Amino acid sequence: HTNYLEIEMFKKTIVLSLLAMLCVSVNAQERPRQDKFENYVNECTKFFKPDGEACWKAGIVLDERAGAGVKTENEKETIVTEARRFYKKGCDLNFARACNGFVRYNKISNENKIIYLNKGIELGSPVCISAFAGYELKNGNKQKAKELWKQACEKNFGDACFHLSFELFKESNNKDLSKPIKDLLSAGCEKGSARSCLMLYVDSNDVKYLNRSNDLCYSDVNCSEKPTTSITQFLIKEGQLTAASKLAKFGCDHLYAESCRRYAEMCEVGQGTRKNKDLAKQFYGKACDLGDNDGCEGFARLQE
Repeated sequence: HTNYLEIEMFKKTIVLSLLAMLCVSVNAQERPRQDKFENYVNECTKFFKPDGEACWKAGIVLDERAGAGVKTENEKETIVTEARRFYKKGCDLNFARACNGFVRYNKISNENKIIYLNKGIELGSPVCISAFAGYELKNGNKQKAKELWKQACEKNFGDACFHLSFELFKESNNKDLSKPIKDLLSAGCEKGSARSCLMLYVDSNDVKYLNRSNDLCYSDVNCSEKPTTSITQFLIKEGQLTAASKLAKFGCDHLYAESCRRYAEMCEVGQGTRKNKDLAKQFYGKACDLGDNDGCEGFARLQE
């Protein structure tokens, strides 16, 4: 009964918070890079004016490291604990996206999730509105989830448009995308969602959407491992090999095992980049280290 009242009070708080919210484009932020991790840590932890955004970026980098390669549960937990610490500090320093990063960890109590999501919303983050939509969906409140995704989409968070379109598509009995769904995907693509652009390409086969998704993937934090590798595959299919090799290299830099293996394959045969078997061997090895079995086989073959 107490939990129900807390949730109801929180929903009322959301309505009040939304009235004061600013329209923010979150995808304009620089996508965090592995090679800048030490810079992020220094900016986050400095004594004078620590930077909340730098804390969030450090958390994102650690998230990627936790998910990459073959690790024991203890090793993963150590990295995740450190990521959680950076996200919490970023949120405490009033950087809204860090609040969402902190909330994503399952070991945080529901009470803390509500507190930190609410803070992100009060700070004007459509990402946190979208995150709360996922929370509502998980609790069976599908209509409320769709309303929140719609609000976040209207506040320029492109991935919320994608989530809403995907939910509507699952509800429909039609295998083709309806006009309302296409309109949502178009809005998502315009607002920086690489996944929305990719869905439009799959539906229409119009290369402009593939190019847009490729361009966005370099800056869209939500263009994680699966979208990156999917976009790379579609670029290869369309014969845009130079763009494909660059995106594969980019994905590998962010510790995506399949991207490393894909880049190694392209280096080995000179597809979209110069033929270089030594470089191919290096990236097959990196893919192998990140847990890709085909990468291990490629490395062993070039060792012979």
